[in-house]
Amino acid sequence: AIARGEFFLEFQPILRASGTGKPLELFGFEALARWRHPQRGLIMPGEFIPVAEDSGKVVDLGFWALAEGSRILEGWRKRYPHLADAMLSVHLSPQPVPHADLLPRMRSILRESGLPSENLKLEITETALMQSGTTVLSKLREIRDMGVSFSVDDFGTGYSSLGYLKHYP
Repeated sequence: AIARGEFFLEFQPILRASGTGKPLELFGFEALARWRHPQRGLIMPGEFIPVAEDSGKVVDLGFWALAEGSRILEGWRKRYPHLADAMLSVHLSPQPVPHADLLPRMRSILRESGLPSENLKLEITETALMQSGTTVLSKLREIRDMGVSFSVDDFGTGYSSLGYLKHYP
């Protein structure tokens, strides 16, 4: 499906509250992968993500989403000056993190798209963080040092505490 171009991204706006009573402002977009199957129509992530994880294709899907989302947001940033600081948020599966090519591929995607690393945020689930070892944490620190930020997705659904977050980049 990736090779046939059947995947596409939907962008969910992320709004920021100023805390001053002013209206919400657009902070960025979360890139959400969707699959338009030629016979079955739209297949939701709850069905295709587990298959992608079991087959190892979640790594390719994640890099595709990162590249496509970066390309699209950079185009919007050039076309709409008010989006210059907009963030792109992309879910990062824990599977590609230990791979040696993660950082070079991320650098290549950012270079080719032109999206500054400061405009990219990777979402990692609380469960993935809790199960990560020192190699994963080291890679996350290297990604952070590139200027990419992180957010913890589904925080509070597991057993971690706010105090535990200080151990993560």
